[in-house]
Amino acid sequence: MGRTLHFIADCGPSIGLGHVMRCAAIASQARDAGVNVVLETALPDHPALGRWRQLGSQILRGADLPPLDERPPADETVIVLDRYGTPPVTGAALKAIAPLCVIDDLGDTVWPADLVINPNPGADVVFANAYAQAETCLLGAAYALIRPEIANAGSREQEGGLLITAGGGEMARLCLDLAQSVERAGCRVSVEVACASARPDGLRDEVIWHHNSDLASVMPEAGAVLCAGGVTALEAASLGKPLILMILAENQRAGAEWLVDHGAAVLLDRPGMAGETVRRLLANPVALRAMGEAAQKTVDGFGSVRVFAAIESLFDHTRTRSVEAR
Repeated sequence: MGRTLHFIADCGPSIGLGHVMRCAAIASQARDAGVNVVLETALPDHPALGRWRQLGSQILRGADLPPLDERPPADETVIVLDRYGTPPVTGAALKAIAPLCVIDDLGDTVWPADLVINPNPGADVVFANAYAQAETCLLGAAYALIRPEIANAGSREQEGGLLITAGGGEMARLCLDLAQSVERAGCRVSVEVACASARPDGLRDEVIWHHNSDLASVMPEAGAVLCAGGVTALEAASLGKPLILMILAENQRAGAEWLVDHGAAVLLDRPGMAGETVRRLLANPVALRAMGEAAQKTVDGFGSVRVFAAIESLFDHTRTRSVEAR
């Protein structure tokens, strides 16, 4: 079969799409290098996996496979794990199968991995001592995993346009609240919403609602982005978008706060404040432009290239293992 990169990652209403999207950024680099790509996931038919299908990936339902601790060693394979709640003992079982790369945001697990990636801004400072058992660590926004369709899109500035998105989960209610808050504040701004849920009632006709649209097709046109502080925030930052960030999960906190502290974003404490926050930012175009410049300076869009270069070196470990086994 040749060299294979085996990803273990999930998506769905409760966890959104960030894990599979950032893994797809690495998968794109792998396919360009002629490496086979496998995705092991809980919901192999999820519509968000279209990019994986375009890459020609083999997509497997994890429940149909043997338990991790019963799988034999795999030649010419590297495993990439991006799944919360995985115990370290499972990481050890995976490393017994093949060299192991772990993508982690929390820094609360001691990973016995060959490579750990924490791509959040500031992770090189906040989590500098969190991964003592890993052989190599790639920490910080230099390793932000940006899909090539985002990284290559370029930023087409559209003055005043606001894109609202709250991740790939069922977030219609939240997106509606945010859009209505902007409307109540009297903001003179065009609003587009990207959401995995269908358009809800109660939204004025002028608001464009993108249902299950890839952000790569709508984000480059935005003047500013209101989103959660996870993968979407990093993608928007790479395009030089001023950011209004919500912390919807604890793994987003450190990176979001770092972006705020470095002038690339403002933090939204609650949805009802969205309108006032947007109105205040639009009133200061100089500050808005400076935020976008700070965001793009933080995330240059080449993180997945750097990460894949490190992963590619792990294939040398697989050859060494194969020789030792003989």
